[in-house]
Amino acid sequence: IFRTLRVVRTVPLFVKLRTMINAVANSVFSLMWALSLVVFTMLMFSAVFLQGATVYITRNLQSTDPMVHENVAFLDEFFHSLPMGVLTMFMAITGGVNWWEAERVLLDIGLQYGVLFLFYIAVMFLALLNIVTGIFVNDAVEISQMDRDIVMRFEQDKKKQCVQCLRTLFHEIDFNGNGVVTFDEFKAHLVQNGPGIFSYLGLEVWDAFHVFEALDADGSRQLDVDEFVDGCMQLRGQAKTIDMVTLMRESKRMMNHMSRANRQTCTKIEGLNSLLKTIMRMDRTTSIRTEQSSAEHYSPMMEQADRDEPVPAAPVKEIDFEI
Repeated sequence: IFRTLRVVRTVPLFVKLRTMINAVANSVFSLMWALSLVVFTMLMFSAVFLQGATVYITRNLQSTDPMVHENVAFLDEFFHSLPMGVLTMFMAITGGVNWWEAERVLLDIGLQYGVLFLFYIAVMFLALLNIVTGIFVNDAVEISQMDRDIVMRFEQDKKKQCVQCLRTLFHEIDFNGNGVVTFDEFKAHLVQNGPGIFSYLGLEVWDAFHVFEALDADGSRQLDVDEFVDGCMQLRGQAKTIDMVTLMRESKRMMNHMSRANRQTCTKIEGLNSLLKTIMRMDRTTSIRTEQSSAEHYSPMMEQADRDEPVPAAPVKEIDFEI
């Protein structure tokens, strides 16, 4: 039995059946809560109708009116107890009893009971049952999305269908049928047909030139069918999480590389600055030593020159002779 079940699990024909079985098996708790809500709603309404039916039967038990007698018989059959009232509420929404028959009798009992019964029918049909159906559909979708085999098969089928559509589109763009698409052919197809087919395939074609450049991986200015299909598959849809993570990692790697290059540049600049200071210091020291050496060589010569300098003669005073 288990081997048979494994074989059935792998056969594509039984994928839908497997999804339904998984949805039902995993919706047991939701089914229990939904049934509890439905039964509780029916219980509240049936209690109100049971009270009205009891009062009506008590007041008209001895009546000889055929219409009243018919109403009493109907109420005695369908509202003689609380469980029977709940069953009547259930049959009214599932087709077991024509709800107009119950509505007609309840209108004879009182207008408020007729309006309340209409409200019950509206709530059950338009709100509660649709909500319960939506819960089960949502559970089925979640189960199908959680099933790895179903998701993988669905993605593979979707990818195959998209590739086939892209190949058909390539042959439509290739007007001359030479197996390659040039930029002129690509642009002419966009001008003639618009970006509708690309949007259907999940491609945002905003500019023919930039899209063609993005598809032309080898830069040959021509697209073959494989290059066109692979490029379009990469450009499909919005940016995914893996694309954003890859871009962030590339940006982080580039920032780290730039930071290392900046640190190396700063280190080299500091080294050059230190070397320049050392050279300037050595040049200043050499200049000082040269000046000192020149000064030491110049001092004896100055002393010798001072010794060889003649003594100046005493000044001659002028004598004025007065006559």
